[in-house]
Amino acid sequence: MRAHYTYEEAVEKLRNDHTSTELISQCYLDRDVLAAANRFLVSEEFAEVTRLLNLKKTGATGKILDLGCGNGVTSFAFASLGYKVFAVDPNPSVEVGVGAIARLNSELGSNKIMPLLAFGEFLPFPDQTFDVIYTRQVLHHFKNLQEGLNECYRVLKPGGYLLVTRDHVINDNSQLEQFLQSHVLHQLHGGENAYTLKTYTGSLERAGFKLKKVLGTYDSVINLFPLTKPELKMTIARTIRKRIRFFPAEFFLGLPLVDPAIRRTLTRIKKYPGRLYSFLGVKPA
Repeated sequence: MRAHYTYEEAVEKLRNDHTSTELISQCYLDRDVLAAANRFLVSEEFAEVTRLLNLKKTGATGKILDLGCGNGVTSFAFASLGYKVFAVDPNPSVEVGVGAIARLNSELGSNKIMPLLAFGEFLPFPDQTFDVIYTRQVLHHFKNLQEGLNECYRVLKPGGYLLVTRDHVINDNSQLEQFLQSHVLHQLHGGENAYTLKTYTGSLERAGFKLKKVLGTYDSVINLFPLTKPELKMTIARTIRKRIRFFPAEFFLGLPLVDPAIRRTLTRIKKYPGRLYSFLGVKPA
């Protein structure tokens, strides 16, 4: 039976467990929120986020909504590029919620991050406010997925992008149960969920978004984290060499068409419970 901790209590419990040190780091839930924020800022994942959204790295203007921002590490990354960031989360905690953002703003030397307490289904903004909406491991936490996406569509400017990253995907209810049983934080706090791929894409399209990209588990470094692209390549190379001795796997994987083809194949066949997907949608102009 699950123990019932608040989210902050659950995270603190894991922080005090030396066997969970790596997990805490991978989740960017360090006690030192600035260290976590700087780590995300220079990550492969954020570099890919900026590429997908075509974000400027100097002289940036525009408004970004970081929805479900948690402790603000992702908001810090966008603000470091010069964007005005509205960081929205229902958790006020100074450890794991928007209360942690004060220190990040202090480091930035400005109030480039605007923290706000709100749920995704009820966004306190006028229509067509934002140039970009970004979420990281958020949609599966919505109490009502469709209502949350409808709100995202409402507050996004025409021609604006919604980038949904690292949401959990399942095949069916049986996989959902397997995923929840294996999720460490869910066992302590609850609150986790996952949907089928069709549920995500259908909800995005019903909200009005035109899907530009659907990125499967192995299609993007965004979903691979904490695995890096070189680590994935080494893992694949070892697997090939076990089957075909003396095969020049590293050279083979370096060929332009081979690596993406293998990634697509892995995404297609490795459909484990809670696998990660990302979605890029645009609001038609």
